[in-house]
Amino acid sequence: ARDQRAALRRGAMSRETLPYKLEVLQWDPQHHFNSQNRYGYTGRGRKLADPVLQCEGCMQWFHSREVSCLAPSMGFLPFQRNYRFLCRICSEGDEQFELLPNTWSSIATTALYNLLLSADGHSLNDSRRWIAIDEVQEWIENHWGSLTHGRKMSQLTENRAVHKALELACSYGEVNMSADKREVSLRSTQTSKLKLKPLMNSTVAAGVALPKKEREGAPGKRKR
Repeated sequence: ARDQRAALRRGAMSRETLPYKLEVLQWDPQHHFNSQNRYGYTGRGRKLADPVLQCEGCMQWFHSREVSCLAPSMGFLPFQRNYRFLCRICSEGDEQFELLPNTWSSIATTALYNLLLSADGHSLNDSRRWIAIDEVQEWIENHWGSLTHGRKMSQLTENRAVHKALELACSYGEVNMSADKREVSLRSTQTSKLKLKPLMNSTVAAGVALPKKEREGAPGKRKR
């Protein structure tokens, strides 16, 4: 009887649809935000500070609080990008999620964005605001967890990983760095210039739906 109930639940999930038409949403060129402000399974609005995941099937953004594959203990953060995710509409069943090893460049960028968030969470503060690199490192230490998956604390404290990542970002024109190399500021705080989409450094080919058989029981991968 229990197996039958579970099968019925899976069948109900596979028939699930969104309460809005995804195809009529009007997106910005980067596919970060839509003008109707409708996201996720319920069509709820979203602001920049909300932790969200982008489904690689439909490209819609889903609030972390409505995604069942994320345990609260994971501490998923705003602007976190080291994951792969397939919503239950696209998977026709359970959500698919893979936590990826993060890069120091992505970790430092996530920290910098969070430190620059406006009080209302709708934007980043003026790009002329300077942030101490030590403050960026301290923020990362205080948020050590899923964001820093695949990294070691010794890299942060002994190998100057954050400094090196921000120096690289400066060479790419993404941040400004002070003459003494102790502070950084973003070149632009415009939403179109931000790095919001998930990383794709996965063993599974980009653009391919996460296969259920490959996901089950694989080390370092989560499924709920």
